[in-house]
Amino acid sequence: MKNTLLLFSILLFILPPSMYAQNSGNINYAKSFQTQRTETPKATIPSYSEIEIDVKALMNVEADSYVAIFSLIQMGETISNVDTLMNERIQSIEAGLQKLQIRGKSFHIDMVSLVPMYAYEMEKRIFSKRTYIEEPKGFELKKNLHIRYKNPKGLSDIISICAQNEVYDLVKVDYVVKDVEAALDTLQQKAVALVKKKERVHRELGLDLTSKERIIAESNGVFYPTERYNQYTAFSSSSLDKVKKNVVVTDIQKSTTQYYQPIGYKGYDIVVHPEIVEPVVQYTYNLKVKYFLKKEEELKKAQEVKKEVYFLNSNGTLQKLNLD
Repeated sequence: MKNTLLLFSILLFILPPSMYAQNSGNINYAKSFQTQRTETPKATIPSYSEIEIDVKALMNVEADSYVAIFSLIQMGETISNVDTLMNERIQSIEAGLQKLQIRGKSFHIDMVSLVPMYAYEMEKRIFSKRTYIEEPKGFELKKNLHIRYKNPKGLSDIISICAQNEVYDLVKVDYVVKDVEAALDTLQQKAVALVKKKERVHRELGLDLTSKERIIAESNGVFYPTERYNQYTAFSSSSLDKVKKNVVVTDIQKSTTQYYQPIGYKGYDIVVHPEIVEPVVQYTYNLKVKYFLKKEEELKKAQEVKKEVYFLNSNGTLQKLNLD
């Protein structure tokens, strides 16, 4: 038993550090292991005449609805044939979507292009080399389907209906938030509340910022899931150090995939709805307030200077006027 425990302890000691982080995922295959360093916050005083309060806020918002865009391509010998085949596919898709309660303005057809297709044919000529000319061989029709749905799980059913009609190209999915103003108002209110809280902290330290001259700046931004996907390839290769030099090695194509990477919370003072499972729309807000201390002190000193007023009396001499 003691020997078994000793062997287990040795194995734990010699295992590579990546073996311990089982909850990190395969993305670590693309990274070299580095010892994590603990970064402690460092306060700085850039100027004795100014104080700046900077608040950064982030809010995760689930979409109210989604719009999926599928691309359709139909080819045929004649325009009539191409149009008929395309309409049959679209009508079949529309019938399947109606069973999912997707109809009316939730389904839109976007015309993209209708162009002729050409092929090269050899032209035979006497006393001449072989030449090729282009001849029309058919037409290509492209359309996009815009499909709006509310339940994110419904996309799987929509893809199945499109696939049954030989539509496989899902171009993108747009995330729609109806009340953008409400999200920005929430961030602004929370940021202002935090600024006031920091003013109270300064007041407790002996500096009343509420009476100081100040300027204010603010900005906001929005990030959609389509902008937050990263690409990675996870694989492990064997070492060829012990293989003879004259061997032929054939590498196979590695599978490349993507994953959703939302904006990290590091550096943000406020995070609203931090726990997310599905991709979300992320709104950011930045509020800066700069307080001027030097001008206030100079103004105060100017007010403390005693003013003396003199007037010329009837005798022709200056007499000091008592203002107290």
